[in-house]
Amino acid sequence: MSPKEKVAAARVISDIIKADSIIEKTEMEMLSELRKRFDIRSEHLQKGQGITFSEALSILRGMDPEEAEEFLAAVYNLSISDGSCCPSEAQLILAIKYCFEEKLREHAEVFSCNTTDFN
Repeated sequence: MSPKEKVAAARVISDIIKADSIIEKTEMEMLSELRKRFDIRSEHLQKGQGITFSEALSILRGMDPEEAEEFLAAVYNLSISDGSCCPSEAQLILAIKYCFEEKLREHAEVFSCNTTDFN
């Protein structure tokens, strides 16, 4: 992964962990494993908070198919590491999958908006 992709991956991983509003010990253990696996450092995590989920997916679309498949499997496993995959985690996983899938990637689009501006 390029440094830019690591920042984007950090954002996506962070969003999966926060999706159910409960951060479990198992998720933090999995985060540690994913950081090693994808060589994600603290600066990537910090920079990841400065981009939106949709920007992160836009960056990650450039990964080669094998890398994208590995990342998708990793975030899926992260989403079930606490024993369940809540609806908001499932929605994020589907968004990632659609943006990575070759047949859908040209048609799938994810938008992020500031929730304080949204009614």
